[in-house]
Amino acid sequence: MNILKQLGVSGIGSKNNNIRNTKWRLTLVYSIVIIFVIGVLNVAVYALYNARFSENIFSRIEEESHDYITNEELSEIASEELFEVLILIDIILFVLVVALSYFLSRQALRPIDNAYNEQKKFLGDVAHELRTPLTVMRTGLEAFSVSHKGEIPIEIEQSVAEIDHMSRILNDLIFLVENETLSAHHHEKVDISKIVSSETLKIISYANIKNIKINSNIEEYCYVQGSETEIRQLIKNLLKNAVDYNKYGGDINIRVVKNGNIKIEIQDTGIGISKGDREKIFGRFFRADNSRYIDSGGTGLGLAVVKSIADKHKATIVVDSRLGEGTTIFIQFKSA
Repeated sequence: MNILKQLGVSGIGSKNNNIRNTKWRLTLVYSIVIIFVIGVLNVAVYALYNARFSENIFSRIEEESHDYITNEELSEIASEELFEVLILIDIILFVLVVALSYFLSRQALRPIDNAYNEQKKFLGDVAHELRTPLTVMRTGLEAFSVSHKGEIPIEIEQSVAEIDHMSRILNDLIFLVENETLSAHHHEKVDISKIVSSETLKIISYANIKNIKINSNIEEYCYVQGSETEIRQLIKNLLKNAVDYNKYGGDINIRVVKNGNIKIEIQDTGIGISKGDREKIFGRFFRADNSRYIDSGGTGLGLAVVKSIADKHKATIVVDSRLGEGTTIFIQFKSA
């Protein structure tokens, strides 16, 4: 658990020579580019201004039919030509800066992008590889329990529970890693009313353990474009959180309405979330300080999965919460 948390939050590895070398290479590239741009501009300004200034002086002399030009006229010509040259140079500079900025930003982000992709691949590979030994361990413990009839040792029950917990973490990690690379082109028209209704029925028995009452007001035939499996996972995670972080004998109010868009509201009377933590709750493995005193059995990835699914479906999430009073989560989908 601690290893996975470190990988998910801090990234893999630490600063090394490759990163330092990349910094120095980028610094050198930036310096050379800036010097080059300054040099090109100086040469361009000098050449354009000199050519236009000389040409304009001779033109003025020919037009006025005399062999000399006054200082006032010379100053006027110089000002006009300098202004025109600067306008032209500014246009060239703007185009050049935009092009160079795009190129340099790509160069700067390439090591970060590569590191991110390697980390994502590593997490996915680790999660997949750990699935098999966990399954073997659980099967072995279950076989041991069956072969030894009678009371099952508490150590065996605890081991099975921990294996199940680790399996949920791995499943959430795999979902997060794979969900970032999956395309949304295969979305279909989904009745979100039915999904919320069925998930609400499933959570009732779990809520009864804490004597939590669930109230629902679900408008029928609310359709969205998306993945039924993923939207179901989103609703399931939010409802489980509403139970896990609720008070004994509390309430959960679920509302689904169609008002241009599809709006889902899940309100609980639980421990609430502080203002400073509201933006952090969708991070991986994040748990608010007051939630640490509640043994929810969660993985710390449930809301990260919710945010990932919402982003993929271009849905918006708003959290309204007060410590000790409860939390309300609003989700809005585009109507199909």
